[in-house]
Amino acid sequence: SRSPFLVTPRAMDKALVKDIEYESKFNPETGLSVPQAAIWMVFITIFMDTLAATISTPALPYYARSFHVNNAAVGYLYASWSFTSAFCAPVLGQLADKFGRRSVLLASLLGAGLANLGQACAGTYYQLLGWRAFSGIWAAVGNSAQVYLSDVCSPLVLPDFMSKLSAVPSLAMTFGPGLGGGLSKFGLEIPVLVDGLLSLLAAGLCFIYLPESPVWLQSRGHPAATASDPKAPSKVASIPAGVRVLAISGFFSGINFGVVVSMTAIFLDAKLQFDSLHVGFTFVLSALATLATS
Repeated sequence: SRSPFLVTPRAMDKALVKDIEYESKFNPETGLSVPQAAIWMVFITIFMDTLAATISTPALPYYARSFHVNNAAVGYLYASWSFTSAFCAPVLGQLADKFGRRSVLLASLLGAGLANLGQACAGTYYQLLGWRAFSGIWAAVGNSAQVYLSDVCSPLVLPDFMSKLSAVPSLAMTFGPGLGGGLSKFGLEIPVLVDGLLSLLAAGLCFIYLPESPVWLQSRGHPAATASDPKAPSKVASIPAGVRVLAISGFFSGINFGVVVSMTAIFLDAKLQFDSLHVGFTFVLSALATLATS
């Protein structure tokens, strides 16, 4: 009987043809299937999104306390964002397969921008809490950017671009908190307002300069592409045990990050009488240390 593991010359030829066709989708000089300007646009988007989020970080606890709430209520603001983002992130991932990576990225930026404008205009704590939870629905900008890069980068250049993308948030965090602390001197809601405006600006830039993923366009135009294209969206995926361990580790790391971000301002105010400006500079120093060691 014939061995099921025997590879015939014809099968090898077919595999070679598929590899050649796959690699031909990328520019031989850049390793990309889109212009380099699109990659720069992804980096700029992540920078602006992180900058916007960190601008409001130092002022948000003080802004919440202006509604005469206790420290627990400040924690609820961060918990509401995390709760909605945890449930909605997988949904947005599925929508990215259905409607496109660019479309979900734009929707996430627009949703985050509107949510932050709503927070800045909140008249009560519960309005602020509601808008905060709504902003968590659209917390998929980073994930959408990673999926987009995995689509448009060849395997040879993908690790390099992913490593550069991971450094962008740390770079943005060296500017955002200090800027937010300074803006808070004009009003505790001003950093949150600027947060929303920056997200809307990033959405406008993406709409103009970011093309849709060619892999997604091909998969929509040719249903059979999912069987031949190794990067086409797939509904069947196995999760290795190592990834599950990393997910658990990420869960506890997220708890730690949430506690630090939500309560640092409260702690520094109680112990050292820091205002939002000094809290912002504290976060800047932390970001510089992270950037130097990453």
